[in-house]
Amino acid sequence: MAAQSRVEQYVPRRVPAKAPDPFSRFTALNRQVESFSVSDVDANLLSDAISSWVGRGFAITFGRTSDGGAIGVHLLANGSRRPSYHATAEELETFLSEIVASGQASVGQ
Repeated sequence: MAAQSRVEQYVPRRVPAKAPDPFSRFTALNRQVESFSVSDVDANLLSDAISSWVGRGFAITFGRTSDGGAIGVHLLANGSRRPSYHATAEELETFLSEIVASGQASVGQ
């Protein structure tokens, strides 16, 4: 095997471009997925859901998924975490309505 010169050792080799991975978590960013914001959700419903959940001594967090295609909501209660992901404002509003309803049911007991 021939020895490489010092210059050849430090010159990077060209690597052929890879085809995009259809299962990559960043694929949705490349597709420019339609996304929504929490500000698209009914503000009163959002406030009621947060108040209902936090009022019971639990925590709730909101964030965007890494591909930007959904809003992630994590409910934290009694040492456990329940993640849920919502791709539309309607899905998120349905989920928030369930939180409010569960809070009203626990108050009625």
